[in-house]
Amino acid sequence: MNFEALISDELYQLNLVLWMLQPVPHSGNASRRASKQGQPKAASFPGIINPVFRKAGFHLYAIEPSLPLPLELREKLRISGVEASYSPCPDVIIKSGANEFAIIECKKSLFGDGAGQPADHRRPQRQARGLFLNEPGVLSGALALGPSGVKATTVLYLFPSNGRADQTEGIEAINAALRKAGFATASLSAFALEVANKWVVMKSQRVKIKQPAPTWIPGAAKSRTWQVQKIDRADSDPRPMYIIPWIPRGGAGSDGPAKRLFGSRIMAWVVMQIGPAAAPAVLTFKVDDALRHATMGHFDRWENKEEKNLLRKNARDMIRRRIGKAKPESLITDASAVPGEITVNLADDAIKAAIIEALRGEIDAGWNDNQQGALFPEDGGPA
Repeated sequence: MNFEALISDELYQLNLVLWMLQPVPHSGNASRRASKQGQPKAASFPGIINPVFRKAGFHLYAIEPSLPLPLELREKLRISGVEASYSPCPDVIIKSGANEFAIIECKKSLFGDGAGQPADHRRPQRQARGLFLNEPGVLSGALALGPSGVKATTVLYLFPSNGRADQTEGIEAINAALRKAGFATASLSAFALEVANKWVVMKSQRVKIKQPAPTWIPGAAKSRTWQVQKIDRADSDPRPMYIIPWIPRGGAGSDGPAKRLFGSRIMAWVVMQIGPAAAPAVLTFKVDDALRHATMGHFDRWENKEEKNLLRKNARDMIRRRIGKAKPESLITDASAVPGEITVNLADDAIKAAIIEALRGEIDAGWNDNQQGALFPEDGGPA
């Protein structure tokens, strides 16, 4: 496998962050027992993610939230002639128990400050400015947390290392220029991924701009390197089971194996609802519950409504197609049904068995390729 391409994949980076927020696989007595029994610690198994952010006290706050800037700040930007996104959408926001927030952006590569580029090529720079402007007061307002809801903020970029020492020069220049223009900003943190000695490693980068050191960010005060994920063999696939299977940018949306895994998890949940039922029976289940199961509960934290609605629609269509292909008469359509629900009539054991067999069939990697947006009225809100 091309591991350099892997660590440049924004979908892999996003899921890596989410797994780094999960509970520590082995700790305390469990770790000591594993050691006595001659077993490696969990973090040394191929594919297991070292939960760096969870160990540092962080939890997931939101996935792809919109962070609208206040009107007065937008007006100040307009008067100053500073180009910035008014509602930037970072990949992830994480939060510590002390109300310290990190706004995380996963990038295939970093970028310059945009000087000399045409306006239509400066989208990354506008996005970066919009994120940096989320100092504690602004972020508190964007997240509706009240004046004291955010103690500190940093914008954290995650990107593949390319061996250059000045990779962060562009984003540092953007942050410094905002401060020079009189704008308060969040701090900047930067983590680089690389492959070394059969590990995916993550290195915190020292930034040169003058800013309050976000000491609550791991490696901010003193550069650190973490072994994040072990690689077994050159021909192995170290990707974890993706919590979020698809993002509509770059080449990540065509990641067939990840989408097949995700579709299988959705279908497995439906089978778990139908399997225990004693026919005859009429079952009703919610697509959102299937998506919560498939994303290990993260679906509720995914705040990008357009992508969320599309995923909901595609999952519903996939389930209905499978059931309808096996036994179309078993699908019950009722105009008064709650939006987002699927009702199935299991008239007898033969129908039940046929539906389960259809749901267990091989998943088409293109099940979530439909990017036409919400096509049904019920897709306007949560199911």
